[in-house]
Amino acid sequence: MPKQGRLADTIHFIGAAVVGTNQGLAMPIAELLEEIAILPAIEQGMSIGTAGNETSRKYRRAMILILAALGNISVDQARAAVSHIQDAALPGALGNLYGDVQRIKMPARLNPALHQLQAAPTVFLAANRIKIGRGALTTSIPTPYEFSWNSRSKFYLMEPPNPIHTYLHVTFNGFNIAVTDFSDVQHNLGAIPGAVVNGTMGLTTQLSGCSILYSVNGGNLVVAHVWPRDPDDVRANLPPALLPNAAIPVGALLSLRIADHGDLANPVAGGTFGIFGMVASQADTGLRHVGARNIRMHGYVDTLGNAYFIAVQTGGNWELFGQQNAPNNPNGGVSNFMQLYP
Repeated sequence: MPKQGRLADTIHFIGAAVVGTNQGLAMPIAELLEEIAILPAIEQGMSIGTAGNETSRKYRRAMILILAALGNISVDQARAAVSHIQDAALPGALGNLYGDVQRIKMPARLNPALHQLQAAPTVFLAANRIKIGRGALTTSIPTPYEFSWNSRSKFYLMEPPNPIHTYLHVTFNGFNIAVTDFSDVQHNLGAIPGAVVNGTMGLTTQLSGCSILYSVNGGNLVVAHVWPRDPDDVRANLPPALLPNAAIPVGALLSLRIADHGDLANPVAGGTFGIFGMVASQADTGLRHVGARNIRMHGYVDTLGNAYFIAVQTGGNWELFGQQNAPNNPNGGVSNFMQLYP
């Protein structure tokens, strides 16, 4: 339930307070406090009388709330800790406290979920909504990712550090799979360059009509993410077998074009080749074998929300997954989950 009274006022102040450092953490910490249960004793202990001015009292109440609700100390200890801070030093002290929340609280809060994703991805992804971003990256590269929780939309966000975003997070090593424009490969679909995924987790940004091509064998994985930026290019020069499908959504047509004659330029030796792409019907989202080549294919549809691809290596072998969830329905859970491989 939304917080009320002094508690709500203090959380609002935390989200808007001017601090000396860690300013970007103000709103994430306010959202965290809005989400969690806070004992009545903490709200009562935030009353500090009339000492100081109105602004200094707001800073002190904010620090008491953070220390008692997130720092696992008693409200009396929190009151004593902030009582010795000079008024002029309060903004800097609150900013330092924001940093302590990130440094101390987040590993305890987020690492259990991250470790489950890494060790038991099927269990985690079937039950937890995700969102994946690429930050400012435009190349396929190993990179740190920030793993955070969005309390409003109720999903775990994974994104490389981004100067315009600040989250309460923990960090893991991932591999960003860059986006390839269909227009750049349309004349050579049989040799689409793929990213050789290193490390233990391969991620790519949200699929918007895009197709994922993968070749996988044990601990070796090559992936390409193909984006139909220009629908006219996707619809041009269709093979005769695909002409009856010319009017279907462009993302679904892209999937069929790749199934018809697409391939990776650098597949894994002895690997399994497959596609995860948009399909025209929800009935076609499960595993099918498509086209004259019987290509292994899973699909996603717009009606089930945003689509994501993620690869996790467990026990030295890659496992590949697709998930969909509706961003405007925080309580809608995972709308579609598939293990693409094995």
